Amino acid sequence: MKRWLIGITVVVVLGIGVWWLVTPGEEATLRTATATKTDVVQDVSFTGRVVPQEAAVLSFELAGVVQEVSIEVGDTVAVGDALLAQDPATVELELAAAQADLASAKEQAKLVWQADRTAQQQLTTENEETRLKKRQAVIDAKAEVDQAEVVYQRTSDANGDEAVVSETALATLRTKESAYHAAQQALAETLETINKTNQAAIDATALSRAKYLATTQAASNVSGLSTLAATQELAKLRVAKSQLVSPLAGVVTAVELEVGEFAAAGQAVVTVATVDQLKLTAAVPETDATKVAVDQAATITFDALPITDEFVATVSHVAPAATLIEGVPTYTVELLLAQPEQRLKPGLTANVIVHIERRASVVAVPRRAVARKGATQTVQVVQPDGSAMEQEVQTGLVGSDGQLEITRGVAEGDQVVVSVGNE
Repeated sequence: MKRWLIGITVVVVLGIGVWWLVTPGEEATLRTATATKTDVVQDVSFTGRVVPQEAAVLSFELAGVVQEVSIEVGDTVAVGDALLAQDPATVELELAAAQADLASAKEQAKLVWQADRTAQQQLTTENEETRLKKRQAVIDAKAEVDQAEVVYQRTSDANGDEAVVSETALATLRTKESAYHAAQQALAETLETINKTNQAAIDATALSRAKYLATTQAASNVSGLSTLAATQELAKLRVAKSQLVSPLAGVVTAVELEVGEFAAAGQAVVTVATVDQLKLTAAVPETDATKVAVDQAATITFDALPITDEFVATVSHVAPAATLIEGVPTYTVELLLAQPEQRLKPGLTANVIVHIERRASVVAVPRRAVARKGATQTVQVVQPDGSAMEQEVQTGLVGSDGQLEITRGVAEGDQVVVSVGNE
């Protein structure tokens, strides 16, 4: 109830104020504007710079003295063209040492393999000789058993089992049988030992052969030896890295060192850029960057060219995160020109107007004609008798030129109060 009374009171007071302002005989005058159908356009303006679409700032991975400079600023280069080179003496020595280590490891591994293979062959031969001897001992012992059995049978047949000579022959037979069984046991044990030692020799030879092959094939599954091959490849890479080559086709835009100067590792020494393929980049404050989106159209002018020369561009990228510049959050925005232009050079200052949104043929009034009361927006519409009446309105797009779209409450041709002044 109280809010309703307060609202009525505010309306009455405003009505009285407007009536007083337009009462004949007073000096107060109304400045008005006509609600018209027009295009309301919202733009965002900022400045940027012309930069190459692609650029590579190159540096040496290792420190060294520059031995050769093959290019100058302005030279056109292709992918893979030589640019600068360091004195390769140090890295070439490292490569030679790595190659020598690998060659030594190869020879050593080969000798070990050959020695294991020879030892295996000798062991196999010796084991075979031992096997044959043990086998022959079993055969000989069996022959003696057979002979002793014949003697015993004859003696027993001639003298009977109870005779002393028969018992002596039987004892001899039992001795020969024991010797035969012992020979068989010795043969079995010998065969088991031979199999174990032969297999151990085969395994040792296979391992040493694998280690040797690892020095020639850089097998990663053999510990230690593949490291030598990797060291050699790394040394080759370091030799290759002593020369800088262009990673892209373009123009040399900067050369920082001359022959004889020292290049620190990671120090920028040459820049290559695609100057025939340019883009615009700008740091846009967060209040404007939130309105800018990819594929929006833009109009571009350049300080170095006549103001009448306008170029069309399209927003191609808006950074997802802000960068602080002097404490102000800004977002990097990139734009691509619709057509290449020979007059444009990297570094030129660009004046960018991004067309955020456009509402065609809508009713609009000056923004200052609209007042806000809480969630309600109103205008003062001039009546036929010259008085002004408050009218609630709904608004749309705010134009960059100060025009405000009216979607409800004002018709085309209506006069709205912009300000009140005294003559």
